[in-house]
Amino acid sequence: MTKIINHIIQADKRRLLIYLFSYAIYRLINNSFSYAVLSLMNEDSFRERWTSHSVPCGDTPHLFLILFQVFKVLLFIVFIRLIKQKADGLLSEIFIAYYIYDLVYILSFMWMFIPFPDNHSHFWMFISSGPMWSLISSGQIFLSRYLPHLDLIFACLWTIALFIVLKQRNRLSLMFLINRLIIIPVSVFLIFWIIYLVGRVV
Repeated sequence: MTKIINHIIQADKRRLLIYLFSYAIYRLINNSFSYAVLSLMNEDSFRERWTSHSVPCGDTPHLFLILFQVFKVLLFIVFIRLIKQKADGLLSEIFIAYYIYDLVYILSFMWMFIPFPDNHSHFWMFISSGPMWSLISSGQIFLSRYLPHLDLIFACLWTIALFIVLKQRNRLSLMFLINRLIIIPVSVFLIFWIIYLVGRVV
């Protein structure tokens, strides 16, 4: 653990900042797309119920689910072009920070089945539960309406796609993943408290 912490400390501080705010990046991208598309589709009622921290799968607009995946495909194409042009670019790191949350989605699901004495005492359960810091901002979650765990299947596909691209650029390693997966729970806490403090001030 000391080796990992020292590695994080010695890492590029700009990348460290990206991952410290990675949860904000993830939510901002998802919410911006969802708000825009659902407004254009006159699905304000669905959007309001969703942003009230419920998951109204029963009447999910079919077109929205399709467009959300198309949106992720287009983002991924942009990511591939960026990483080919400059493999070590910070902008490509922002895309990695976004798509790595598909892996977080999978891990948070798996973690629920580990028999901890107190299921609310660990990071992944904290991420996958609770209204302010959950992963439900992804429109992908509604895929489970059509088939149980279809959202997880798509998260696996996106994670595999990310790993393939990183492997081709010689960037995928165990340390690469560990560093980011350690920082992500910190990012969730950080963004949650920023939202909380801003709400108190406002």
